[in-house]
Amino acid sequence: MSSRVGGSGGVVTLDKTGEIGKHFTTERMAWSWIKEGKLHYGLNPGEDFSKDVIVNATKNKTTKK
Repeated sequence: MSSRVGGSGGVVTLDKTGEIGKHFTTERMAWSWIKEGKLHYGLNPGEDFSKDVIVNATKNKTTKK
């Protein structure tokens, strides 16, 4: 990517079935998403930490279990 665009970057993708992907060429990139009651997050390559969360759609709030 560096030679193609003259820098580094990253992306988080979502396909039509809800599958999530991520890739970055920087040293670190903060990312997160919530899927099926779990908050997934990371900063460094290969990280995928997760915590259970409760999503309250009526109040638009998220809380940790």
